[in-house]
Amino acid sequence: MSTNILNSLEKISSQLKTQQKLDAKPFYEFRNNYLKKNSQGEYVLIDLKNLKNNYELAKIYDDYKKALYKEGLFDFDDMLIEVNKSLQENPELSYNYKEKYLYILVDEFQDTNLSQSQLLDNLIDLEVTNNYPNIMVVGDDDQAIYKFQGANIENILNFQEKIHQHQVYYPTSELQIPSKNP
Repeated sequence: MSTNILNSLEKISSQLKTQQKLDAKPFYEFRNNYLKKNSQGEYVLIDLKNLKNNYELAKIYDDYKKALYKEGLFDFDDMLIEVNKSLQENPELSYNYKEKYLYILVDEFQDTNLSQSQLLDNLIDLEVTNNYPNIMVVGDDDQAIYKFQGANIENILNFQEKIHQHQVYYPTSELQIPSKNP
């Protein structure tokens, strides 16, 4: 099994080198912390004791998740995941929320994570809004500070590609107020 994991990691490593927009830093940190190359140039585990400690931690986390589920409770990340899952699996529910939330404002958009970005994608419906989603995001790509919590700066950088009808307002000495959506 560990050979398969190591081979998979090596394959991912080579793929990451060719993809420019993908943030490979977490992968490389994992690889550098837990793997090293042997004399044949193959990746092997550095420290089995640390791996066992991580396995124990994963087991504790799994028990925690099971206890939450048993009590019908969710942590914040699970709420986002479950809402996204429900919106994707239940078209009627999804459509109801898309009709209900026709106007969306997101502040500190540079600090959104993948689940939050997916939730936004699930609520934006070009059909309901005639290809003009009423969404406003506020963020500054120079102020992204929550990467350690999963925030991905690519969310704000790729937003303009996702929403084609947009205006970008940059701070100036004068207050800028958009008059209306195109």
